[in-house]
Amino acid sequence: VTIFGQSAGGASVSHHIMSPHSEGLFHNVIAESGTDMNFWSLNYPQSDPVNYTIQVAERFDCPTDDSLAMVDCLRGLEQWELRNKSGVTCSPGHFCLGHQPVVDGPGGFIPDMPYLLRERGEFNQDIKLMSGFLSDDGSFYTVAFIPESMEGGFTREEFHYYLQNNLLNMWAPSFDE
Repeated sequence: VTIFGQSAGGASVSHHIMSPHSEGLFHNVIAESGTDMNFWSLNYPQSDPVNYTIQVAERFDCPTDDSLAMVDCLRGLEQWELRNKSGVTCSPGHFCLGHQPVVDGPGGFIPDMPYLLRERGEFNQDIKLMSGFLSDDGSFYTVAFIPESMEGGFTREEFHYYLQNNLLNMWAPSFDE
């Protein structure tokens, strides 16, 4: 059995390699343009996904005092309705996704940060992995994070400046904690 995913799907199939709950369910993974190591592929412990979910639930008049009832209510919504009408604002660097997997500790689906699981060798090492990316993949985010890109190309110095000031500073805190 081979599981395959692209972008968020690539990250998802890659998370299955990290999860003890997925052991023995597949033999191969193809992760295209996304892996468990992408900053946007999961909710880091400090990103407060519960608060995000409560904001979305309130927007749709779902109960927020009972987690099971809240999840049932959200699951009852049409996918397009959730995507187009959630109206939730997020902190920079999380693409306002909010519904990524959570590092949920021992016994959970993702028991620790993926890079730590890799360092310790605590993942499904028998899985064969093929990974890659597409030319210009993710380029549609350029305008969102570097509005100046609409003015034309960059010199190497300008590219490094924007990379450091618009992107790295936005996401670096996620990796420090």
